[in-house]
Amino acid sequence: MSEQLEKKDLDSLRERGLTQEDLASYRDTILKGFPYMKLHGNAEPGSGIKLISPEEKEKFRSVYQNKEGIEVVKFVPASGAASRMFKELYAYIETGKVSDNVVTFLDELSDYPFYDQLLAEAKMSEEDLATEEGKRKAVEFLLSENGMNYGSYPKGMIKFHQYDDGHKRTAFEEHFHEGAMYAQKGGKVRIHFTIPEETAEE
Repeated sequence: MSEQLEKKDLDSLRERGLTQEDLASYRDTILKGFPYMKLHGNAEPGSGIKLISPEEKEKFRSVYQNKEGIEVVKFVPASGAASRMFKELYAYIETGKVSDNVVTFLDELSDYPFYDQLLAEAKMSEEDLATEEGKRKAVEFLLSENGMNYGSYPKGMIKFHQYDDGHKRTAFEEHFHEGAMYAQKGGKVRIHFTIPEETAEE
């Protein structure tokens, strides 16, 4: 590398078990790009996919339902903070930049499950949302700590699901309902959630 590394940079490399040659190699890869992956074909029965016969399905189903001592756990991967998902809305609040996605979001805001909650907690009306000032106020309230704080919540805690009867659920609630349908064993449903450490207390 042509750049001279400072001592703190060299210390940081050593802490990670890396050498200057490793760093140079990573830099070259980033600058030159990664080669395209060559695909050999589709995954299909007999080539990466094993088909299970009706008899095998029934056997496995019976083991799952009847065998004592099996502990079933529904695993839910990490629900990261929603800040990245709302990146363009943050730009809209801070700079007034209106991207196509922001336009779509504002046009369809009333379709979102959290719409009524937003209006009620922000003390706004539908008429307020007809003005540019009202739209920005609503988005800011939705994301900020002084409002609904959706920008900092794990995505799993945001109401994204709405049913014909008006019932609304977060993604976490949907996992509870799914678990009750297929992950119940001995009258219990065990669900393992992973969430960002900074949101563990929310």
